[in-house]
Amino acid sequence: MDWKDKNGHQFAFHGVYHEVKSPEMIIETFEYEGLPEKGHAALGKVHFESLPGNRTKITEREVFLSVEDRDGMLQADMAKGVNESYERLEELMDGVTKQSAKKER
Repeated sequence: MDWKDKNGHQFAFHGVYHEVKSPEMIIETFEYEGLPEKGHAALGKVHFESLPGNRTKITEREVFLSVEDRDGMLQADMAKGVNESYERLEELMDGVTKQSAKKER
């Protein structure tokens, strides 16, 4: 998967969804393709919790193979990328919610 941030910087990742338990959980692995050495995959678990007011709480945990891998991802601004991804998801979901509201009228 190729991903582009708001400044036009492009990043590539690949991964596997190991378990999808709709609507509450996803377990996946991913690896950043920009590293010179392969084999630095991370294991992630995303949990979705329904909240009042048609809201969802998302809890994401990532486990890295080493402290160095974790630190490298943080230095590469992984947190910024994750936040931008969730902002985009929120925009998409707002659009879905608005479309659903129009159909119900």
